[in-house]
Amino acid sequence: MARLPLIDPETTTGDIRASFDRMPLKLNIFRMMAHAEANMIPAMRLGNSILHKQKLSAVNRELLILQVAQLESGAYEWRQHVPIALGLGVTQPQIDALASGKYDDGAFNEAERALLAGNPPVARHDAVPWKAFLASRTTWLLWAQYFFFSYCWYFYVTWLPTFLKNTYGSTTGKYALALLAGVPLFGGGFGNLISGFLASRLARAVGSLARARRILAFTGFALAGAVFLLPAHIQDPVLIMTAMGLAGLFGDMSMPCSWSACMDVGGKFAGTYSGAMNMMGNLGGALAPAAIGHILKLTNRNWAVAFDISAGAYFLAALCWLFIDPVTPLVPAGSPSPEAEREQ
Repeated sequence: MARLPLIDPETTTGDIRASFDRMPLKLNIFRMMAHAEANMIPAMRLGNSILHKQKLSAVNRELLILQVAQLESGAYEWRQHVPIALGLGVTQPQIDALASGKYDDGAFNEAERALLAGNPPVARHDAVPWKAFLASRTTWLLWAQYFFFSYCWYFYVTWLPTFLKNTYGSTTGKYALALLAGVPLFGGGFGNLISGFLASRLARAVGSLARARRILAFTGFALAGAVFLLPAHIQDPVLIMTAMGLAGLFGDMSMPCSWSACMDVGGKFAGTYSGAMNMMGNLGGALAPAAIGHILKLTNRNWAVAFDISAGAYFLAALCWLFIDPVTPLVPAGSPSPEAEREQ
């Protein structure tokens, strides 16, 4: 049941009424849209351009829409377009043939049979090979390094402004503090660009893309950890933020390596594989603000401890990359996943 009452077309005026008058069928979706008068007309114009300004004839368009609805079990689309198709010249025998999947039926002429022939169902994703993913050392290490990386990165967008304000707010203007807070993010952008620029050149130099990715990611994380140890031992805000800017730059050198590894290792499941890694990163990012808050509370707001722990997280991420295979797909190209084979 609709939460809003459906508009009676007879009670509308102006452009809305004219739009309803042109409709062969006053579908409920349009009666609902009529509540938003400012949006209905632009939406109708888009729909009209799709329906009436394409190269396909109205009959052929509806035949294809109904075919897709039949192939994909689109019950709603089927119900909506059967009366539309009948109103535009599609015959009931043709609709019955489409419902049965008989695209070469005598109800269609030669051109229509050619139009409907060889249209497969929309390609579907094979079953994700979670067992293969979870059995892989590379999977767990990619997840771990991205968890540690995100733990460090989220400090920049959560606690860093508080650190700068509490430590230097009395001596530094708010605009200067805002600029300083953006330094690690600015550095991170350059880190991505530098890594992308170096990756192919380094791969040619060392003779291996896998080795190049390991070198870039390991070196980036190790340097990020090293420079992140400095803020605990210096006082000047410019020097501290220079160190954090370098940490942002070096740490982000790992990102092209991480995401390209997901593409190669995940293969045709790259979307799922990279999404899983990103989820683990988000867990690290969710943990960081709470963990840093507790660390500050337990240490009487000793920022040096929080900085040293973040440096340690960078070093752990670097360690992960010593054992990651960032190029070998877990499911060879062209082969079905183990789960898909069991479903057959």
